[in-house]
Amino acid sequence: MKVLIIDDEQFIADSLKQSLATQGIDAVTVVDSHYIEAGKKACSVLRQIHHADDAFHALILDIHFQDHFIGGLKIYSKILTEGLRGRFRHLIISTKYFPTGGVKGDAFRAIEIFRELSFAPPQNVLPKDSKTHNKIAERLRELIKEVNTPIGTYGMWHFH
Repeated sequence: MKVLIIDDEQFIADSLKQSLATQGIDAVTVVDSHYIEAGKKACSVLRQIHHADDAFHALILDIHFQDHFIGGLKIYSKILTEGLRGRFRHLIISTKYFPTGGVKGDAFRAIEIFRELSFAPPQNVLPKDSKTHNKIAERLRELIKEVNTPIGTYGMWHFH
């Protein structure tokens, strides 16, 4: 299994990649503190996928970028606009605004709306910190069980 990690922090992306590697999960990272550049790089990586069998099993997307509060949402929009959604099966959303104590703030509610519109299940939204690497790996293992879900389910698997 391979995943694509898009983040604005090198340390977070590298530590997640290393953590996943210890569990047999390959990761490609796209790191840039500027969401526009990160989006361009991510699309470039996704354009290199030419067959459904080569698709990433998951895209792990950081929502909050240093130069834009919702830079990750804008990156996802760029991926959709460029017709690249079919290059990964699942979306995992990483957010620093994960609710604590059951209280959901406005920022997290906005992320929930994004999650619903992107057809990602609630368990695919995880907090962004180094303590969650095991949770991400656990969620990826759960998604492996759904590996037979065809990418075409999203109706976006086509190449230009």
